[in-house]
Amino acid sequence: MEDTSMNETLDRQTFINAMQQMFRRLDAQDELIARLLEGRETAGSGIGPTLDGERLYDTEDLCLMLHVSKRTIQRYRLLGVLPYVQLRKKAYFKESDISRFLRRQVPGISENEIGEYFARIVKPNK
Repeated sequence: MEDTSMNETLDRQTFINAMQQMFRRLDAQDELIARLLEGRETAGSGIGPTLDGERLYDTEDLCLMLHVSKRTIQRYRLLGVLPYVQLRKKAYFKESDISRFLRRQVPGISENEIGEYFARIVKPNK
């Protein structure tokens, strides 16, 4: 009977640890969502969503910016050459990560030329 009690305690502790880990992850997602939604206050300005004050671009934005397909963007993500943040099953790309990606992929690219890539998808004010 003592063995059953010990197994029950271990299972309960394992469950408690798993729940604590799950709640930490949910809290982190809540914080990420809150920071992303803060960027929506600037939605009328044509800036779009931001994370920690940095502009985020979605896959569609990158397709327009880089003149590539969604599949190509997915391949870059899978290969790890283009970092992304996933929120509610949607991938977002930080402006700094895109700039770094362009510098690696296009040797000798100037800051002005990088700016031209971003200018391709600036959304007009409503």
